[in-house]
Formats: sequence, C-alpha cells, structure tokens
Amino acid sequence: MALLRLDGDVWSVIGGFVTYRLARKGGKETLERKFPARRLEKVITAVMAALSFILVSKRKKQAHR
Repeated sequence: MALLRLDGDVWSVIGGFVTYRLARKGGKETLERKFPARRLEKVITAVMAALSFILVSKRKKQAHR
C-alpha cells in the first residue's frame, strides 16, 4: 500500500516540476498554449489561494511573537 502512495507522490512531483519548468521557460503564454483555459484558470486560482493562505498564516505567527 505504501508503494502505491509513493508512486502517486512521485508522479505528483514530476507533474509539478514539468509545469514549473514550462512556466519558467515561457511564462504564462506557454502555459496558455499547453493547457486548456478552464483548467489553467482553476490551477492559477488554487495556487493564488494557497499562497494567500501561507502569507496570512506567516503574518499571524509573526504578530503573536
């Protein structure tokens, strides 16, 4: 069972790396050419929400110090 979980983690990292490299190499235009607009919008929204959550969490931790 652990092997299946590891396999999923590996593919997730590979997919993330490929997307990262595409974005770094060609920017948003490359991503728009490679992925459907609806899916790309969902990904961008999710990433922005995650980054906002991380930033707010860090600010709250700093405020409590």
